[in-house]
Amino acid sequence: MKKIIQYVENNYKVFLTIILLITIGFGFSLRNITIDTDTSKILPPNEELQALKTSILSDVESDYPKQYYFMLESNELFTEKTFNILDKVLSELSTYNELSQPFSLLDMVTIEKRGTRLAIVPISNHTPGELWTQEEVDAVKEKAISDDVINGLLLNKDFTNMVVTFSSRETDAQSETLDKEWGDIVRQLNEVGTVTTGGSSPLRSRLSKYLVGDLFLLLSLAFIVIIIIFYVSFKGKRAVLIPCSLTLIAIIWTLGTMTLLGYPLSLINLIIPCMVMILGSAYSIHVLTEYYKSYANFEKSDSQDINIHVVTAISKINKTIWLACLTTSIGFSSLLICQIEGFRQMGLTVTIGLVYCAILSLIYIPATLKTAKQPRETQLNAIRNGFLSKTIDKFSKYVVRRWYINILITVLIVIGFFLSKDHIATQTNFMKYFPKNDSLVADFKNYAIEYGSTVPLYIVLQAPKGSENYFLNPENLTTVHKYETTLMENCPDLVHDLSFSNYVSFMNKIYSGTEDIPRNKGFLLVLTRYIKLISNNMDNNSSLIDNLITEDGNQVVLRITYYDSVQMDQPTLEAAERIEKVMDENRSILPDDITIQYWSDATNGLHLTKVMNEDQRKSTILSFVLVFLILIFLFKSVINSIYTILPVLIGIMSNYIFMYILRIPFDVVTSMFVTVTVGIGVDDAIHYMLRYVNIKKKYNKLHMTGIVRLTLKETGRPIILTSVSIISGMLVLVFARYSPIKYFGILLAIALFNTTISTLIILPSTMIMVDKIKRKLKKIT
Repeated sequence: MKKIIQYVENNYKVFLTIILLITIGFGFSLRNITIDTDTSKILPPNEELQALKTSILSDVESDYPKQYYFMLESNELFTEKTFNILDKVLSELSTYNELSQPFSLLDMVTIEKRGTRLAIVPISNHTPGELWTQEEVDAVKEKAISDDVINGLLLNKDFTNMVVTFSSRETDAQSETLDKEWGDIVRQLNEVGTVTTGGSSPLRSRLSKYLVGDLFLLLSLAFIVIIIIFYVSFKGKRAVLIPCSLTLIAIIWTLGTMTLLGYPLSLINLIIPCMVMILGSAYSIHVLTEYYKSYANFEKSDSQDINIHVVTAISKINKTIWLACLTTSIGFSSLLICQIEGFRQMGLTVTIGLVYCAILSLIYIPATLKTAKQPRETQLNAIRNGFLSKTIDKFSKYVVRRWYINILITVLIVIGFFLSKDHIATQTNFMKYFPKNDSLVADFKNYAIEYGSTVPLYIVLQAPKGSENYFLNPENLTTVHKYETTLMENCPDLVHDLSFSNYVSFMNKIYSGTEDIPRNKGFLLVLTRYIKLISNNMDNNSSLIDNLITEDGNQVVLRITYYDSVQMDQPTLEAAERIEKVMDENRSILPDDITIQYWSDATNGLHLTKVMNEDQRKSTILSFVLVFLILIFLFKSVINSIYTILPVLIGIMSNYIFMYILRIPFDVVTSMFVTVTVGIGVDDAIHYMLRYVNIKKKYNKLHMTGIVRLTLKETGRPIILTSVSIISGMLVLVFARYSPIKYFGILLAIALFNTTISTLIILPSTMIMVDKIKRKLKKIT
């Protein structure tokens, strides 16, 4: 390594030029970086669920994959003024090719009894382009009130709230602009009531705004933190400029690599630039600490040649840096086995970024130090006799004298972990990630209370094999109707049920006054034809009815909207579990040979929870195994490897306790903290153990307490400085408005604080305890 560093020193201009050219190249590629806010892409593909979804939903979804809606609440909903403004709003929105035709109360048809026959009539007979009259509005209201299907679907039960939905297809680049334009149009309705907007389009627009804002805010704050820490630590401008420029270069290289790989910035990997900056700065601390120590250990009469000190410092610390890079990279690269694509992208990109940081630390720093002046005496004195050095000396005395107290604390942490680990919630509701004061959160909540989920629960009932017109048999359809009625009665989370049997029941009510399924098969077939006629009369919204029953009569779909009736909010995992429980409890109503499948955001959420837990478990085990194998290879000692991994275990266990106390859930970002902690948290322990092994060889007759204390004195300062740098950087994430990033920063900061404390207190205390036990056993034998 000395020859390489000497070569870099002798050709520093060439190396700095190469680094500059690479940075410029990657910088140009940043123009193509994108931000992806599509939450549906987080969940890994599930062929069974995807096939079911495709069979239920029409092909329209592929042309207009997103959703946009507005909801009008007014005590004067059914007035000519309201309908005239609504007409104007719908007319202006129809000019946008990014929006499909609207689905509203005015686009529906209903059933009326005329003599001995049923007639299909439109809800609205209004002539387009003309002003609404109160008589026309009253006619719409009368038809809507008498239609059981519409109530709760497009109009609330109190008839004070109406919703209009669209499918949309704008790109992420357009979303914020179009969301604003559509919002300005819709807000004309505020003249007659309160209007709110929602759907996946506004959601992604708001996410994009938060993610871009958080990216620049967090990077700026992280830079400020690094500047402060390096200046306080080394009392010099170059000690600030060198690491800051290094991390900036590493970020440009990393983001450039992401662009070349085709990876966008997403909900999961937005923190990549911050992670590279924060973790990369720790390598600079190691190099600069050894560089200043090399000067501090030389007397004034000794050589002051910068080359000697740079080569000495990097030759001494390069092993620590590469090991830190290796173990941290293992933590992140373990995410490559995950099913969630965002985890894999995160793992690979951060790993590449850390390698860039390590290379730059061992090449860029020596090259830039070549152009620097010699350190001032005040800087060197801070290394020799600074406040931190004196504090560590006193701290080491405490550790060796009060080791048994530290062991007791360790036992309490282990007990707390086992008591709390199974009581931490999992969060997959993306609306929960927004700031509580965001108006979109309240808008989505109000929609959920009135209409349930924006994406319904689809329950698909498949007839037994070999059946013919199974669900067109009155007896079989009556069973289905009883099943869904029971679900609605026994689960308050279910809001509205749109199904073939409900349509039949509604038409039977209009014709005969009885809501039951007709006993006469001939009459049932007549009503079935009416449903097809209703679908034909609904133009662009026919797919809503088309999919309720297949042509062969052997499959029916129950389209049920739902919400969380306990929290009075958007659907949650708890609500999904309650719905599944009610479905299971009432499965016996249906014949055993009927096949039941279901799909919704709820099932996606439960599937995502399962995948996240599985990914976390697999990646954590893999990172532990790989790190432990590296430690075995490094130390050639099982006991030293166990010592090194101990602080990580204690740190992670402590975090579970904090998560339980602070009610922090696992989600698509925070679920990565365990794997990441394994890679990052072990670095301090490796630094400690490497120095411990060297000191033990050098002073082989020294008692364990003496070796431990000497190791703490030599490693305490760089361990604390690197930890403070990383922890402070992680705490910057607290300022993110997107809560998963905020929680990830808190969890990782707490975990690394715990691993640092464990390295400086619990690890040496454990070593002392084991040594004492060995000595006692030796005396006994």
